Amino acid sequence: MACSFGLVYPLWNHTAEPGSLLERAIGEVGIDHVTIPAVTGAISQFRLGLDEQKPLFHTEGGWHFPPNVPLYGGGQVRPHTARWIGKRDLLASVCEQAAAHNLAVHFRLDLRSVQSLIADAPHVRPRNAWGQDIPAAPPCVLNPDLRELLRATIEDLGRYAPSGFQLCNWAVDSLAEYPDIGMRTEDQHVLHDLLGMCFCAACRDQAAAGLDAEQVARSVRVHVEQLLARPADPELPGRIAEDESLLAYVEQRGDSVRHGLERLQAAHAESQLYAVLEPDSDDTPNTGAEVWTPLLHLSTGLLQYYLHQAPEEDEVGWDLAPAVAMPVWFPAFRESAALVRFVTSRTEGGAEFFDFEGLEEAPPEALQWLKQAVRYARRAHAPPR
Repeated sequence: MACSFGLVYPLWNHTAEPGSLLERAIGEVGIDHVTIPAVTGAISQFRLGLDEQKPLFHTEGGWHFPPNVPLYGGGQVRPHTARWIGKRDLLASVCEQAAAHNLAVHFRLDLRSVQSLIADAPHVRPRNAWGQDIPAAPPCVLNPDLRELLRATIEDLGRYAPSGFQLCNWAVDSLAEYPDIGMRTEDQHVLHDLLGMCFCAACRDQAAAGLDAEQVARSVRVHVEQLLARPADPELPGRIAEDESLLAYVEQRGDSVRHGLERLQAAHAESQLYAVLEPDSDDTPNTGAEVWTPLLHLSTGLLQYYLHQAPEEDEVGWDLAPAVAMPVWFPAFRESAALVRFVTSRTEGGAEFFDFEGLEEAPPEALQWLKQAVRYARRAHAPPR
């Protein structure tokens, strides 16, 4: 199967020299697809590669296209159009440009990062084992109104005839944001997992017969009290990890998410639905010396997320995923040779789909880096004569 190389193209780039960055990527790099963030949270960018008079861009996030409001009438949570877009439909303009060059179009959706959703509909908040709102956590993916909002958004975007949707951070439970309280690292990781476990009404409803959600919540409360005891039991994290009721509660809700995505995919078979999990921040390096890049897993309904270290591309102690979302410039790559080696190695390792990000924030020479990386990767992936 041939590799597909594509540019992540935020719509706000289209307001500065409309279409020029995309046209250059098409003509100089020879990309195969374009990925457009259609729904995002708050974003700030300092764009070196675009309008010199207006390099700074900020949006509070939302739907970066004019929603067809009647389609969202079935749910209690409504879309919020990003203020910068006004009444323009730049998405249609970019899709027309892509179609003129035979490019596939993918839409990236990150509904859970839109803060206004929680402000307007507090009932979508996740709740912890004590029945309290989990601070700074995104909406619960099992909430039926959030699910309906996702369904309506995908239906709405169908008018642009996309090839696929990338659904970001669609996973049960979010890591709770709490400060370090001086515990052992292993204990603190387990504590944050427990504090971030959702027990909202929707999650409790997913508990299958034979599993008492309230009893699971009581177990979480007891485990937390034991973790906070002094001195802490060094064997406790291991025992918590083997708690069958906790494991069943997490697994059942995860199955519900997966089955919901499979039904959504079946209803929109003309477009591929890719589900992407955010990485566990416990595994994310705290030092700027290490740079991590996400990989999208393309199996329908299969929620997986991989991390890799760049640009030390020879250290690959993890499984290669078939799709890669990666930056094209500093800090991940400080020279073109590193980018070329990395993309080539991933192509040789079986990656078939590349999303290149951050080109609008990079200096003009980054386009040449990307051109070289794609050219060499295509050679590496070409079948032998």
